[in-house]
Amino acid sequence: MSPHRPPDATRPHPDGRLEGAVERLFAYHAELLLRWPRRFALGVGVVTLLLFAGMGRLTVDVRLNAFVVKDNPDYLAFHHLRERFDNDELLLVVIRPPAGVALLDPAMIASLGAVHDAATALESVAWVSSLARARHLVLGDDAISFERWIPAGGVGEAKATVLADPQVRGRLAGRDGESLILRLGLRDSDSPTLVTDLHRLLSRHLPPGSHWATVGTPVIKQELRRALLHDVRLLVPAASAGSFLLLALGLGSLRRAVAPLATALLASGWTLGIMGWVGAPLTVVSAIAPALILVLALTDAVHVTVAVHRDGVRAALLRIGPACVWTSATTAAGFLGLAFMGIPALVATGVWMAIGVTLGFFHAMVALPLLLHLPAAGNPLVERASNGRLPRCGRPWLLVAIAVVFLGLLLPGIGRLDAETDMVRYFPADGALRVGYRDAEAALGGSIPLSVMVERRDGGTVLDEATLGDVVRLRDALKEQPQIASLTALPDLLATLRGEGNGVVGEAEGAQLLLLADLAGGSGPARTFIDPDHRATRLLLLLPELSSARMVEVARGVKAIAERLLGDDYRVTVAGTALHEARMMNLVSQGLKRGMAAALAVIGLLFWALMGSWRWGLAAILPNLLPVGGVLGIMGWTGLHLDFSTAMIGTVALGLAVDDTIHLNLSFRHARGRGMEVNAAIEEAVCTSGVAVKLSTWVLVGGFALLALSTFAPTRHFGLLTCVCLSLALVADIWLFPALVLLLERNEPPAVD
Repeated sequence: MSPHRPPDATRPHPDGRLEGAVERLFAYHAELLLRWPRRFALGVGVVTLLLFAGMGRLTVDVRLNAFVVKDNPDYLAFHHLRERFDNDELLLVVIRPPAGVALLDPAMIASLGAVHDAATALESVAWVSSLARARHLVLGDDAISFERWIPAGGVGEAKATVLADPQVRGRLAGRDGESLILRLGLRDSDSPTLVTDLHRLLSRHLPPGSHWATVGTPVIKQELRRALLHDVRLLVPAASAGSFLLLALGLGSLRRAVAPLATALLASGWTLGIMGWVGAPLTVVSAIAPALILVLALTDAVHVTVAVHRDGVRAALLRIGPACVWTSATTAAGFLGLAFMGIPALVATGVWMAIGVTLGFFHAMVALPLLLHLPAAGNPLVERASNGRLPRCGRPWLLVAIAVVFLGLLLPGIGRLDAETDMVRYFPADGALRVGYRDAEAALGGSIPLSVMVERRDGGTVLDEATLGDVVRLRDALKEQPQIASLTALPDLLATLRGEGNGVVGEAEGAQLLLLADLAGGSGPARTFIDPDHRATRLLLLLPELSSARMVEVARGVKAIAERLLGDDYRVTVAGTALHEARMMNLVSQGLKRGMAAALAVIGLLFWALMGSWRWGLAAILPNLLPVGGVLGIMGWTGLHLDFSTAMIGTVALGLAVDDTIHLNLSFRHARGRGMEVNAAIEEAVCTSGVAVKLSTWVLVGGFALLALSTFAPTRHFGLLTCVCLSLALVADIWLFPALVLLLERNEPPAVD
């Protein structure tokens, strides 16, 4: 070591005990691998067969349970409403008659009635409401009778009469007067066959030429399931083919590209096999895991492949192995940062991605050297020399200043980031799902259900005149809010059953009316609006398509109005599936900051352990803030929202960006340890590790770019944003990192081991 500085001043060369122990470990590993290659190959083959069998047990889960934080107050309120009522979801079917058929044509109404009756028998359906089975309760002097809501007479006259009724228009018939509405209350919205079974009934019973659009959470879940299965089946083969072509182009032959690609496929397959055997499903977030793990596993594989073709297996493992330990650790740390977001689905995704990265490292150190050791591995790889133009640049401050200005322009965009959970917007604008929701918006004015539950704090019944009067005042106040498309409450049902008044009745009469309505299959099932004990009632609102932030704002306003009008005598709960999703997304936004901070702290500690000083650790991590801050700033300035996929971009990008920095830094330190001057050491690092750094980056960019083939918008955005991040990381590693090195070591003599 040079006598001009203390032993631990900067340590830009491999003289630490930890690094020495790692190198000895890899020397022993290389010796065992080359001594018993068949035993290692047999072991890898047996485990592969066992784990690949587990892939057949994989399932796809699009339920909200994976995103639920059980002790969150918003979830507890949502769960409280579900416990009170037999149903918590609303499925709407907007039906338009064939051309030339009147809306209230008897044959059309009969067909609607057949669908109504058949839908009632579906297992997940709690109740069905439609104009075909709607009845008026008529109280005579000495008899009680029920009459059809559709009056006798001509079709045109009946239509005018029905649409004039505020309890029909916008609820059982479209506001445009051109559609009929089938409303289904669901006790279970997670049934994978519900929408398919319902569509089968509609096709069977409605007249030919009828058009219908189905909206509700079950429809979104079905489309999500299709999109995720499409991605799993398409993206892994596409990523494999694209990566293979890029590898062949970079390595100079198709034969050389086979081994690293096979290694990456093993890492992805092993991870999926473990998930299958332990019963971990693919969720909305983790569906990209197979393609993502495959592409990530190629990073270490590329470095090992280049080193083996250049130096042979033993020397390559000694040289590249320690660097791969650090790169795998930092990438895994980036994914484990998702554990701090607090959302179970993101936590699980982070853990499985970290496992996949670890398996990728294992196969790069075991399976790949075995494959490259075969005679068919190819001739030695000849690297093109670097021109060294950057290392000899005399203006490192200029490069640092450009990076600072770039970040200064983009970082304010981070403050513009907002969350989005409206899953309808995730699908193509001309797709059946989006078209159906637009039809529902036109017919009903809204398609997003929201419930307002009102309970008396003294535990009394809500079927008394005072309580019903308070509910009427709340209903009238909420109807004045422009963002509420339609609203139905218990007094509306009671008024309809009585045929007069505003629905404010006494307890005995109210209970009798509800009982009679249930017996008759009335126009609006009682359990929709009141719980079995008559201790809680709810108002059903329909909202237009809103952003997540706007949804939370509207719900907050609704609750404020209710609490102001009802006072302290009532407990008010505002809940709904869409609102629950929006509030969960707020937790994701908050967790993004925690995840980023945790990943940054862990990676910073790893850099300090690797470099041996805070100064060098800071110099190594600063270039990686450029791609992370840059991509988040670009999201903010371009209006891209945070969703369940893009919320991962910060922590994932940080874990990915540091990999190339580690390889270049270790190459530089080794060169300095051999006595090279700063410029020569940088040129040596760029000329050796830089080849694999560039190749691995472009393979990653190509792999992530293929996520654009997904039909699911969050997956597309995640892939394209990661491409931008990796491109910025390459620029930072090849230009900014050497500039920082020049500033730190310009006057330092070489340290010779």
